[in-house]
Amino acid sequence: TEGLDKVADESIDILARDRGGRNVVIELKAAIAKREVLGQIAAYMADVEDQTGERPRGILIAPEFDAKLISGARMIEGLTLKRYAFSFSFTDVATRAQD
Repeated sequence: TEGLDKVADESIDILARDRGGRNVVIELKAAIAKREVLGQIAAYMADVEDQTGERPRGILIAPEFDAKLISGARMIEGLTLKRYAFSFSFTDVATRAQD
């Protein structure tokens, strides 16, 4: 993956290799992923394929996906959608020594 994380003057969020040695383009979104994101990850995947001669997999990770993105994702071979969620808990931290 050396030198491939920046393609077409744009930065891929994460470029990794799977257990089989295949390149994996990973795109991260902090908010709902809209249909336009499909063009972004498809372009990154095509750029990696152009540079390596091998078709990469793609993973799009977001907290939510709009319906048009989900529908369009079927048309991009090797693309997987992953939804993430997290929760926080808070506890007090003692700032003085207890007597």
